Amino acid sequence: MERKSTLVAASAISLLAACHSAAASDAKSLKEQVVGTWSLVSLTVHQTDKKVELFGEKPRGIQIMDPNGRFVNIITRSSLPLYAGNNRMQGTAEEYTAIGKGSNALYGTYEVDEENQTVTFNVEVSTFPNWEGEKQRRESSVEGDVWRYTNPMTTIGDGHVEVVWKRLD
Repeated sequence: MERKSTLVAASAISLLAACHSAAASDAKSLKEQVVGTWSLVSLTVHQTDKKVELFGEKPRGIQIMDPNGRFVNIITRSSLPLYAGNNRMQGTAEEYTAIGKGSNALYGTYEVDEENQTVTFNVEVSTFPNWEGEKQRRESSVEGDVWRYTNPMTTIGDGHVEVVWKRLD
């Protein structure tokens, strides 16, 4: 009877070890989690005295993170004005202002720091040229199909930006 109990206990320990090993191998790295195509859920600038929904309450955006370390990010307000003359090179000052304030795009390369759970965007080109050539480090977390990160830099001065994305693929 004692031998049977020992055999059952050993089998249980082996099964638990195998389950733990399988679960550990199923855990994805941050880089594996962020690779893909993401749709913007929200983008909120937190300043000392207020919160700013920079692209409105329902911003539109896409962020594509390829497995080779390249990214593209495009964000706009939920609606931008049409050019009255149907020619973007002949817009009015009001049209240019609304579109310039209501959109931002950038691309470049990215690096992931697994230990610190950060993604650093190396901005090559941006419609906010002040960001070009910068390394922007963002604290990141992925839970299921939701990726949240904090950008310590804003395009409007002080504060930080909290961004939430939902996986598309």
